[in-house]
Amino acid sequence: MHTLLRVGPAALTDLGAAYGASITFRILAIFAASLLFTFTTDPTALLQALIQQWRLNHRFGYGVLTAYRFVPLFESQLASIRAAHRVRGVPEGGGLVARYRRLTGYLVPLLAGGVRQAERVAVAMDARGFGAYPTRTFYRRAAFRGGDRAFAAGAVVVFVGMLLGLHALGWLGQVMPPFLVQEGA
Repeated sequence: MHTLLRVGPAALTDLGAAYGASITFRILAIFAASLLFTFTTDPTALLQALIQQWRLNHRFGYGVLTAYRFVPLFESQLASIRAAHRVRGVPEGGGLVARYRRLTGYLVPLLAGGVRQAERVAVAMDARGFGAYPTRTFYRRAAFRGGDRAFAAGAVVVFVGMLLGLHALGWLGQVMPPFLVQEGA
């Protein structure tokens, strides 16, 4: 173990840097997989499939979908509130207290708009009889087709292959890869 950098009582060693790089690459791999899933999956189709295929409670599923659809609405409302503050001459800079006041100036109208929108959605769902009957009908049926089965089988094969490869290398269940562990420590 060699010290690469020392600042006061803290020291950066080669093993510490390698471990930090290992954790960083793991986080980046998870982030990349999450982005790939997010960019290639339609949330409406995903939740409809979960409700129809996996029997997820429709109240929970449509609640999640409604909340997801509120995000762009909140972004546009926040942009409108900021523009209104600029037109009124509210200063942008300032210290911590000014930022806190500006944040509360954004939050109150944003929350009021969110409550109004949620009430509109609740009235619309009630008017359409959401939850009035124990069974649901669907406009689009989510089907598990041959391509879906092939993708799922391929994903399982890749996952099992990765686990077997990690086991063969002796890395399965290790916190740190064996080449980073110092002998005799």
